Amino acid sequence: MTVRRSEAPLVRTSQLQAALRSSREALTDLEGQLDALLAAVRGPGAGLRVASERVTDATLDAGAAIARLGTLARRR
Repeated sequence: MTVRRSEAPLVRTSQLQAALRSSREALTDLEGQLDALLAAVRGPGAGLRVASERVTDATLDAGAAIARLGTLARRR
């Protein structure tokens, strides 16, 4: 006897892949922003405020991406 599976697992898999990709990109961006902040702290100039604002934005993006992963995990 052959039983066909519904396509729901594949849909969830693609959603999970997209969420993982999004969170990876957000975390990579956050890492880059933290590197820029560290460079601004070590060097002279007014770049520190701009760098800290970029880190704040990147942190919010990473948090949102991780929250999307949590939402997908709860759906399973």
